[in-house]
This record gives sequence, structure tokens and C-alpha cells, in this order.
Amino acid sequence: MAFIVPVAGDRITVVDNESPFIVSSYTNMKQEPAVYVDAHEGENNIVYFYDISEINDVKVDFNRNSKTFESLGMLKRRFNLPQPGDTITVHRKTPDGEMEDAEVIVKSIKLHNKAEGISRGLVVCDEETCYDLLSIKGIDRRTGSEKFDLKKFQKYYFDYLPYGKKTQK
Repeated sequence: MAFIVPVAGDRITVVDNESPFIVSSYTNMKQEPAVYVDAHEGENNIVYFYDISEINDVKVDFNRNSKTFESLGMLKRRFNLPQPGDTITVHRKTPDGEMEDAEVIVKSIKLHNKAEGISRGLVVCDEETCYDLLSIKGIDRRTGSEKFDLKKFQKYYFDYLPYGKKTQK
């Protein structure tokens, strides 16, 4: 089981509707996490996370604590989000104000949106602190292996970067 979020191009199925939608982008400007979708005429083009039942034909369960999904099967991704138990290298401030690279073990991930004020986007947390996706410089997977490419990772999860700090798409 892995924690995931829908990204542009994903095919999602919603509860009580068998017709799939294609995700165009995530929006953090709603009170609840949501994605914009390519909708047919007369249909709403916003789908809230709690209504999503499948992503790319894999059943998912919305985790209300993290506001992300738990994949109930194998969902192929170009780049996977850091998962609990993974070690990430982050660029952070030391207590004396200097910047350093440090390795931390992931405890959880969380998605922030308008309900929390200005969005920090998706954050990865250790025991003490949470780091946004721009702070991550490397990922060492607890299980499996995946070549990490910082620029491609940030581009893939562009919609989940902190509001106002997004890199060029």
C-alpha cells in the first residue's frame, strides 16, 4: 500500500459514476482537496478527493488525515512520493540559521489546501518537522529502487508544490 495523489493525465473514477475523467490539474483553492478534470458538457469540472474511488483503474481509499490516497493495488508512477520509512535528503535551516543538507526518515505525508490558509502544498514529515517538495533533494527508498531526478520529480508533482514558490513548468 502506498500513499499517492492524482496527477495530470491520470484517469479517475468517482463514486456513483462509471465514466472516467482525465485529471488536468490539482487545485488547492478549494476548502477540500480537489482536481480539475476534463468534463463533458453540463458536468462539473471539479472532483473532490473524497469522491474518487479509482485512479488509473486501481482502487484507492481517501485518507482523511493525510488528505492523500492509499493505493489498494499496484499503481505505476514515473516518480513515487516519499513513503513512510523512506529516507529523504532535505535542505533545511539549522538552529543557528545556516542551511544544511540532512537525511531524515519519513514518518508521514500530508496535503495542505485553502482550509489551512496559504497552501504549503504536499509536505513530507519526520518526527519533528514537515518539508515541502522543494526541500527534497534526494530519496532513498526503504523498499525498491527508483532513480531520483530532482527537476523531473518537481515537474511531475508541480501542482503540489508550495503556493507562490512553484518552479517553471
